[in-house]
Amino acid sequence: GLQIHEGLGNAIKLLGRIIRPIIYNNQSVGINSFYGGTAPNSIPRECFSVVSFPKELKSSIYESLNQNFSIIKKEYQSIE
Repeated sequence: GLQIHEGLGNAIKLLGRIIRPIIYNNQSVGINSFYGGTAPNSIPRECFSVVSFPKELKSSIYESLNQNFSIIKKEYQSIE
């Protein structure tokens, strides 16, 4: 609550932004688990997900993850 004005990233929302395009573009990609946040009154700092996909998609999935992460990293580099 005390840092709400600082515009810090919500880990759950950010991870969703990273993996969402990959899941929408690949029908064979699935989320096995997705969890994060430890308190109902704070901005989640950590979030974890397990994603499954066919082995032949590994390089394209990794490339997409890195691209999506880079976009978000640039958005928040001056804040965090």
